[in-house]
This record gives sequence, C-alpha cells and structure tokens, in this order.
Amino acid sequence: MSKALLKAAAAGQTTKLEGFLDGGADIDFADKAPGRTALIEAVIGGHADAVRLLVARGAKLNATDRTLGYTALGWAAHSGNLSIVEQLLAAGASVEVTASEFQLAPLMVAAQTGRAEVIAALLAAGA
Repeated sequence: MSKALLKAAAAGQTTKLEGFLDGGADIDFADKAPGRTALIEAVIGGHADAVRLLVARGAKLNATDRTLGYTALGWAAHSGNLSIVEQLLAAGASVEVTASEFQLAPLMVAAQTGRAEVIAALLAAGA
C-alpha cells in the first residue's frame, strides 16, 4: 500500500491518497532508492491539492530524500513552484534543512535555478 501511496501522490490523485491514508498507510513512508515521501512526490509532480492534503494530514515537512537531500521545500524551490513554496512555508517548513553532502538549502537551490520569486519568498521567510 505504501508504494501505491507514493504513486498516487506523484500523480496528484487526491481521492486515492485519502483512501490510502484512511486505510492506515504510513504518510511518511519513503521508498528505498530515492527515499522520497508522498509529500516530496506530490511537490515534484506540482500537485498543489495533493500537497495541501498531505500537509493537512500531518506529513513531515522536513523529511529529506536520499538522492539529493532535498526536503519538499527544496524540491519546490528547484521547480520554481511559488504557490507550493508559499504553501509549505505557511505550514512551517524549514528554510534551512539540508541532508546531503552538497548541503544545499532551498534558497541555494532556488538561486542555482534562477527562481527569483521563490528566492524572494524564501528570504522573506528568514532564509
């Protein structure tokens, strides 16, 4: 059920996500290889409704993946998805968490990819 949760999050299938969570799926399950949680998968897919649902259900905001060490906020900064960045910041996501050998905080990720609006939002949040 946990891998199905990740697939539903990656596809933005909120009805399926709700069903899996109601059925007892671990909201913070991370796949072995990339180590991504459902929240990270939803962010990478750009699915704001799925992100909203997962945050409301208590997904760990600052969990990092095993590939790049990005949190959900780091992935949102990477993609330049300002609405998801703002959503995660409003929910209390840390602007400083890093977990890889590269030590790239969301602000650094946004700067590398030239995401000016995201940079401004992160700076306003204390990065």
